[in-house]
Amino acid sequence: MEDVYAGARRRMRGTLIAAGLFSAGVNILMLTGPIFMLQVYDRVLSSGSVSTLQALFGLVVVLYAFLGLYDFLRIRLLSRAAHRLDAATGDAAFRIWVGTGMAGRGTKGRPLHDLATVRGFLSSPAMPALFDLPWVPFYLAVCFIVHPWLGWLATAGAGIVLTAALLNQWLTRKPLGEAMAMDGSESFFVEQARRNAEAMLPQGMLGPVAGRWRDMHDKGLAVGQRGGERSEGFT
Repeated sequence: MEDVYAGARRRMRGTLIAAGLFSAGVNILMLTGPIFMLQVYDRVLSSGSVSTLQALFGLVVVLYAFLGLYDFLRIRLLSRAAHRLDAATGDAAFRIWVGTGMAGRGTKGRPLHDLATVRGFLSSPAMPALFDLPWVPFYLAVCFIVHPWLGWLATAGAGIVLTAALLNQWLTRKPLGEAMAMDGSESFFVEQARRNAEAMLPQGMLGPVAGRWRDMHDKGLAVGQRGGERSEGFT
């Protein structure tokens, strides 16, 4: 499985590079609105030239069209990459999962679920955000060029956001990690109960087993809720 997954990741490099290039275009074109407003205040309002405003407006429409196109293309590239990753590794994950059950060893790992998580992350809004993150210094530099005080204000705001994100990660990491571990144990327990139903039901063990599941489930919900509420507060 590791060799299959590593090969699929290597084949994704070209797609990720292309997504990065489109992200560069998106982030540069995001300056269209601010530059347009600066030009309106500096040139249009001072001269009263309607033709200048029309020319600027037409240029902005074209630039925003490219912005939307580039954003669409990078999202489509990442979603297609997620699909290809699943197509390349799904069979191997399924064979591992079924083979483990046939061997009678049992496992708390869930390769199909893990693959679905990776696929969902690649096609989620988090991936474009990661591509946009390196452009933060660029935007801060632009703010400093406009005025140093504006640059320092933006830097302070970025520092506050970063601090809040780090605190959120630090305070929610343990409960969310425990919740994920409990969820894995619960899923393993449910699967084992289902596979042993023929022996369990005739002996009247459904009640105690269901009680055990309910106890595991409630503890996992409580831990996950605690971590979720901390994250909601920071948000």
